[in-house]
Amino acid sequence: MNAKRKETLPEIRKLVINLHIERGKSIRETAETVNLSHSTVFNVIKRYKKNHMIQDKRRPGR
Repeated sequence: MNAKRKETLPEIRKLVINLHIERGKSIRETAETVNLSHSTVFNVIKRYKKNHMIQDKRRPGR
């Protein structure tokens, strides 16, 4: 079975966006500040720039 991944909370995503885009911190500095990996921070920023939202997309049901 695949390992479950931890979901990044919307409050943390909002903080990441605030630190990186509005305050101009680097991805690495932002990652250290919020205690996440730089790849997670990069993906949050990429998703925000693409969709302009920090909420999760709707997931399909069964």
